[in-house]
Amino acid sequence: MNVVCNSCPGAGACGGMYPAITMASVIETIGMSLPYSSSTPAEDPLKLDKCRIAGKYLPDLIKMDLKPQDTITPKSLRNAMVMVMALGGSTNVVLHLIAIARAHSWNVGRSVGLQLALDDFQKVSD
Repeated sequence: MNVVCNSCPGAGACGGMYPAITMASVIETIGMSLPYSSSTPAEDPLKLDKCRIAGKYLPDLIKMDLKPQDTITPKSLRNAMVMVMALGGSTNVVLHLIAIARAHSWNVGRSVGLQLALDDFQKVSD
């Protein structure tokens, strides 16, 4: 029981590299969230500070007209793959990153230049 209480100590995602935290790390690596935002536990007092900081950046990001296609690039997807392998992240991320690459190319009418496949993750891992 002690293991359960320490691995899931409260609200938010469990304290392991499961899908939620792995995907939060991916989104941060791709550049779609603020640095260090994925590693702050939900009940940590710093989480509210991070939300306030994100809110301060929001008007500038809206003025910049920043969109996912501006940050989802072949380089950012490869960086995310490397990060997931380095951290031992959830295997679900393989499906999510493949879907992100495909959805991105459909939404903007152009490919990000990277058609991800399972073999690509193995190559990064090797």
